[in-house]
This record gives sequence, C-alpha cells and structure tokens, in this order.
Amino acid sequence: MNTSTTQKLLTNLRGAGLTLTVIQGGKLSVSPKSLLTDQIREDIKAAMPELIECLTSANDGLVTRTPTIRPAGLSEKMLAASMALDAQQAGF
Repeated sequence: MNTSTTQKLLTNLRGAGLTLTVIQGGKLSVSPKSLLTDQIREDIKAAMPELIECLTSANDGLVTRTPTIRPAGLSEKMLAASMALDAQQAGF
C-alpha cells in the first residue's frame, strides 16, 4: 500500500469516528471498539505496517500519539494479539 492510499484509509477511518494510536511496543490501538466492523478490521490488518509507519513518521497532520500509557482492557489485548498474530503469519 502506498503512502497516499494509507493516508486515505486513515482519513476514512477517522471520518468513521475512529481514533488510531501507536502505543508502547509499536502496536496500534483503535477506538472506540464499538465502531469496528469486520470490514474495518480487515482493512486495518491488511495495512497494519503502513498505518503504523504513517502514524509514527514525521508529523503530517494525521498523527495521533498516546500521551500516557494506560493498561489495555481485555478487548484491546485480544485485538492486539490477533493483529500481531496476523502480521506474524503474513511475514511482517
């Protein structure tokens, strides 16, 4: 996925009311979970490395970072584990 496509995906996700944040360990947190559909989950998983790169690169006006570290809830841990497993299986 190229940078333009990744930024378009970020814009669409934010337009849907989602907040994407790179958290400790270089993982992606998406909230609120109640807005995640199966299609959105698939889109995020397919673009995970590019999304993280875009969010952690130079400030392009789209960057959201967590100012403090808070314990992840069970659903966040399950989603992060699922995404990490998918990325590992895909060779990332």
